Amino acid sequence: MEEEFRKTNNIFRSFAKGNGVNTAISRRIREEKLCQIRKEKRFEKTELERRKFKVDSTQCHTNNSQHQRIEVLTSKFENLMSDQTPIQLEAATYLRRVLAYDRHPPLDDMLKTGVVIPRLIQFLSRDDCQSLQHEAAWSLTNIACGELKHVKYLIDCGAIPELLKLVSLDKSVEIIEQALWALRNLSVNEIACSFLLSIPNILTQFLWQIGLHTATTNTVIHSNFRSRASNAGFVYEVPMKGCPSLSIIRHVAVILRNFAKTKLASELGYIEHIIFAFSYLIESPDDEVLQDVCASCLDICRSKNPDWISMLLEQGILTRLKEFLEKENARNSEENTHLKTQMNNPSNKSISELSLLCICAMMRSPSILQRKIALRAHSMSPVASDITFQSLYSPYMYLLRYFQLLFSSNLQQHHETEPLKGSFHGNETIVELLNTFLCVFEVDVKFIHAALAFGIIGSLQLAVHRRNYEVKTEAGYCLCALAMNDDLNLDTSTYNELLQPIQRLLTTTDLLLLDILLQSIERILFRFLSLSIAMNYQLPNEQQCHELKDSLDLLTVHPLETISHTALRVQGVVDRLLVDET
Repeated sequence: MEEEFRKTNNIFRSFAKGNGVNTAISRRIREEKLCQIRKEKRFEKTELERRKFKVDSTQCHTNNSQHQRIEVLTSKFENLMSDQTPIQLEAATYLRRVLAYDRHPPLDDMLKTGVVIPRLIQFLSRDDCQSLQHEAAWSLTNIACGELKHVKYLIDCGAIPELLKLVSLDKSVEIIEQALWALRNLSVNEIACSFLLSIPNILTQFLWQIGLHTATTNTVIHSNFRSRASNAGFVYEVPMKGCPSLSIIRHVAVILRNFAKTKLASELGYIEHIIFAFSYLIESPDDEVLQDVCASCLDICRSKNPDWISMLLEQGILTRLKEFLEKENARNSEENTHLKTQMNNPSNKSISELSLLCICAMMRSPSILQRKIALRAHSMSPVASDITFQSLYSPYMYLLRYFQLLFSSNLQQHHETEPLKGSFHGNETIVELLNTFLCVFEVDVKFIHAALAFGIIGSLQLAVHRRNYEVKTEAGYCLCALAMNDDLNLDTSTYNELLQPIQRLLTTTDLLLLDILLQSIERILFRFLSLSIAMNYQLPNEQQCHELKDSLDLLTVHPLETISHTALRVQGVVDRLLVDET
């Protein structure tokens, strides 16, 4: 049994310096697992929402019987193959209305004919009748929202090249918007997105619609943030006849977001161009565009690629994200019920919430230098000045304030063990905030002092009472990080606050956390002994010591030898405290 426990925990342990558990490696493994779970849940929840099924405002007569409906569809399919343009337009309009209005659109019926969808794709090249082009593009937009087989059929029939021709040619704004909407729906599918990325100069065709152009340079850019120098691509503005419409900007933003999620985009070096484009789009006043850009930046930061995070820092996207947080902070200062209102009306993550999560991901960057840059609001220079409490007003201070409000208002109102509702106030976000605190605490001890000034221990005590296992575990790691930091020089009252929740977590089944909890308790108790000898501080009372000793009794016979030995050592320290108490 003991040998099995050793094998299970071997990956987490490092005795090179006698410190026991390597917390950095273990936290990185936990973050990777949590990140993978979040990606799967996010994909399941938002796949259909991102496709934006286009609904027609003109109602279609769908109350007919099934037999009559099939007869009408058959006749319209036949009219679609006519040589007369008015008959073709009437049939295409009817099919577009059926696809947009019917709850169960006849996608399979159109697929079985083998001629309807190819015919609609042919209509995209009818420059002599733009109305027919528009109706065909609208129908293909809704077909692209179907199942995987429908998307594959569109690709096999050559819909993507024809839609790209409408985007690249000098067409009306309505046709360009409709073609982009169809490509936007197609880009949600991974197969279609990979097909789009395989087309040469595909980014140029989309960025041209919003007044941008991509180019490459052979000069090597030496960056203060990059882990290595590389040949850089850049995006610059180009003159346009008029300003792009808001609908076009929205479609392009979603397409770029879908591109950034694919592995092929990173292999082709498109992520750099996309980040450059985001630096322009993030200045948009439209909330929908900003949500897509912030969500994509969040995905890029969670990839843990230091080069991509460096690009975000170099392009000033971090500064813009901080502005979103400052606006939200000012709004929360005026209205303290903001968190409660959002929780009772859960919706998609707002811009400020996405910005906060994005900066949290930057604070968890593998590079300590990038963490420092994300923590400071006053300077983007890698050579930062001395950290003061006043200069800490930044996303980190907003993060601490939000974490405090999250537990002080919502958690107490809904009972300490009831999980919070809402997209941003659930367990997933709390775990992400706790992971961020752990990474920030490694940067500088003054950030820990700022967290203590905000009363983070009280919030962590409430987090320990949560039912969610991940929240309790991450809160335990944060408490241990505070307890085991020798540079803090905390007083006995603070150590007492730390001891109670740590003792409560001794029932955990996480062997790694259990080992760290015992080491933290031992450190706290030795701190009590040293303070009592040097300054005659008051020790924990006899009841607290007996309760702690009872909690350690079961751990002294733990099958893992390191845990049982540590528990025995802690019991010895408790006995010394009891002797001193008497």
